Amino acid sequence: MVQFVFFRLDPAWRRLDAESRADGRDQFLRSLSETESQVPCRSFSLMGIRADADFMLWRSADGLEPLEETLRSLLRTELGKFLEVSYSYFGLLRRST
Repeated sequence: MVQFVFFRLDPAWRRLDAESRADGRDQFLRSLSETESQVPCRSFSLMGIRADADFMLWRSADGLEPLEETLRSLLRTELGKFLEVSYSYFGLLRRST
């Protein structure tokens, strides 16, 4: 299963001090790296491309539950508290024969 999840960053994030933003970013990235073996992820910046999303994560897993659990942990981080999910698309992949 593959998921494309689009995030919009609350403008209040940019008004935080640099240390708070760095801590929040590090916590978010740590959460991504801790689940990389279960849910591989690639990120894409959408700044200047879409008005309704700032970045997108392309994630894949063997089922829906790992995607939900890891997204929940991302949104619990300090950065995650400032994120809004703009769109979330799911698809199925088949292995090559």
